[in-house]
Amino acid sequence: MNRSAFTLAELLITLALIGVIAAMAIPATINHVQESNYKTRLKKAIKVLNDGVSMNAASSKGTAYNYVDRNSNLSFPDYITINIDTAEDIHNMGDGNSSFYTQDGIQYIVPNSDTGIVRCGTKGLGLGGDENIQETDPCNIVVDVNGEQGPNMMSENETIRDRFLLKMTTNSVLPARDLELKIYNGEI
Repeated sequence: MNRSAFTLAELLITLALIGVIAAMAIPATINHVQESNYKTRLKKAIKVLNDGVSMNAASSKGTAYNYVDRNSNLSFPDYITINIDTAEDIHNMGDGNSSFYTQDGIQYIVPNSDTGIVRCGTKGLGLGGDENIQETDPCNIVVDVNGEQGPNMMSENETIRDRFLLKMTTNSVLPARDLELKIYNGEI
């Protein structure tokens, strides 16, 4: 007998194999797309913060740290958002940290010390500051690139999640750790 077509069993086996391969490939593809999105949004967050710092520096005719009057009651998140047009509500998170969002949903978390004072070189900002911290020490800023959506976990080692650590120096915002620096430089 001359066969020129596939049997139903052969077609079903082929479809089952395609289904198994797709089931293995789709989660990896989704994770890759999600990581790429996180990386892009991290770069955007760094740019937004750097633009704000640059505008503050230009407004004060010096470094960003000269902008705030030493007797001012301006909070550090207020200071950061002065020249970020897309910044929305600044609020206390209830755990001593403050945060604000930009219109694209990126959350910027400013960790505070137990006393409610930002743990960084804020004395130069006129915001008080911890006596054990030098004026020039950078301020840490945690960026949650997808806001309150999960997983809300810090990226560590080579595992890219939705939260990243940045540091604000007197005139710029930079990646604080090797992972963020590699992402920022396009190495991973």
